[in-house]
Amino acid sequence: MCDMNINYIAGFFDGEGCIVNCESKKRCRYTLAISQTNFEVLEKIREYFGVGKVYSLKKRKAHWKDAWVYKTTNAPDTLKVLKELKPHLILDRKKELAQAAIDYIENFVSQRRDLKSNSLSEDEITVIKLIKEGNSYRTIHKETGIGRQTIVRIKDKSERIDHERRRKRKARKN
Repeated sequence: MCDMNINYIAGFFDGEGCIVNCESKKRCRYTLAISQTNFEVLEKIREYFGVGKVYSLKKRKAHWKDAWVYKTTNAPDTLKVLKELKPHLILDRKKELAQAAIDYIENFVSQRRDLKSNSLSEDEITVIKLIKEGNSYRTIHKETGIGRQTIVRIKDKSERIDHERRRKRKARKN
């Protein structure tokens, strides 16, 4: 067990940390980062949360000190750290960013959970009908507002459900 406490980490994060929204054409992703020239502090923060990694940063100028960054790299880890940090943050802007990231990640995780279930929602049924009619992903996106990656997941989910139904029918016949 390390001697770190959440209040120290929250204050450290208020001063040195950031919540990064990495947006691309395919998706939006939140990560959390804390940069520092003291490796030991970042390693103790990593040990405290039990998630994330500490990376070495490249020196941009020869006379600069060595620097490291503690970073969460996936949604569950970022969510875990932000939920623990948020109540202890002091800066209102950091609290707002933390809440926005928490809301986004929880919504993303619940959508993925829905895509793994064995039933289809009305939106998913609409997407499947449009696919079966031969519409392109772009056309489906324009009509439904659903992104390409989610359309692909819905298609995969539909195929998985169909395969499971065929397997059960075949098992009943035997």
